[in-house]
Amino acid sequence: MPARIIQANDTPFATVPIDPVTLEVIENALRNARIEMDATLVRTAMSPGIREQGDAFPLIADSKGRMIVGQFGSYIGPFLDGYDGTVEDGDLIFLNDPYSVQGAISHLNDWLVLMPVFRDGRVVAYTSMFGHMSDIGGKVPGSMPIDATSIFQEGVRIPPVKLWKQGIYNEDLLNLVMHQTRTPDWCRADLNALIAACRVASRRIIEMCERFGDDVYAVGSRALRISMIRAGLFGTMSSAILALMPLVARDLVGGDARVFGTLLAIFGLGSILGSFVSPWFRQSLSNETTVRIASMGVACGALGIAADLGLIATGVALLAAGAGTVLALSTFNVAVQMSAPPMMLARSLALYQMATFAGIALGSGVFGLVAQACGVSVALILAALFQMLLTLFGRRWPLQHTKGQIMT
Repeated sequence: MPARIIQANDTPFATVPIDPVTLEVIENALRNARIEMDATLVRTAMSPGIREQGDAFPLIADSKGRMIVGQFGSYIGPFLDGYDGTVEDGDLIFLNDPYSVQGAISHLNDWLVLMPVFRDGRVVAYTSMFGHMSDIGGKVPGSMPIDATSIFQEGVRIPPVKLWKQGIYNEDLLNLVMHQTRTPDWCRADLNALIAACRVASRRIIEMCERFGDDVYAVGSRALRISMIRAGLFGTMSSAILALMPLVARDLVGGDARVFGTLLAIFGLGSILGSFVSPWFRQSLSNETTVRIASMGVACGALGIAADLGLIATGVALLAAGAGTVLALSTFNVAVQMSAPPMMLARSLALYQMATFAGIALGSGVFGLVAQACGVSVALILAALFQMLLTLFGRRWPLQHTKGQIMT
């Protein structure tokens, strides 16, 4: 059963407007918190594997356990789903069992600590870090036997346990664990270094919440995630036009391969038009308004194609759809760049592209099946209706950037 989060204050975070400057300050503060975690670890750890090789990885996640700053994705959500226990203010969870975090740590040498960050009685974030210990017992020094046939041969296997419970330190538990290793001094120092790094990040998060407010911090941390989710959903619904274009040329327009090529060229011209007007839209309108206009353009284009009013009308609809597709995707791209901490910009853009193309692949397959079962027009109408619903969906989770932001 999932973990039980014990909160004295269960008030949900409010969706509040946040200006680009505040968002940039929060993102850079989170980046610096991650750098501080690394610096704290290097200065306080003892083993060369951590001090010199840097075999340790920090993570800062939001109140639901979703990664904000890190590099391997968040294991906190899956951990909370499988942890049969409570998470309370003052807790610090310690483990090294890969199966308890769905393989986020790859072997028992990786010791992981996880700390919920509470403020005013509710969780605002999680900080976590794991690092490679030099020895944790087992059949060979170093605890990495190449002939192991069972995980138990690697060394001590630690399930999720609370090293701190509501602020009370369990020294006996730590002494028991240290009795299993050949290098207790190194392991104790390295574990304390991991804990210290998490405490540093926790203090920085509390400072941001005190400065900007809990709601503003929460909104800033989820802006990037919203951009990626909406980009993927947009790609899913907008993919119907391109995926079904050969069938449109054959079944609706009644043409051959030359007609298909013409329709594809018209869609391409619309895309070029969208790329030309996108800077003006983002300069004059907010990112959210731009995406709404573009999404409605794609939806209207799909409906215009489904109406089967002839080649000219279909061409006009494709022109609008092409312009709307590029306008929306380029605006999502800007939203991701504005939301991502600088040190994670490349990874964030890669995740954005992955989400977008995964959505396009999914939509192409789904709407292809719908067209086969119900006809091309029905598939396009459904795609348009879902696109309109997504536009309404965006009102609840808007992109958090205002007009005047130009970025390529």
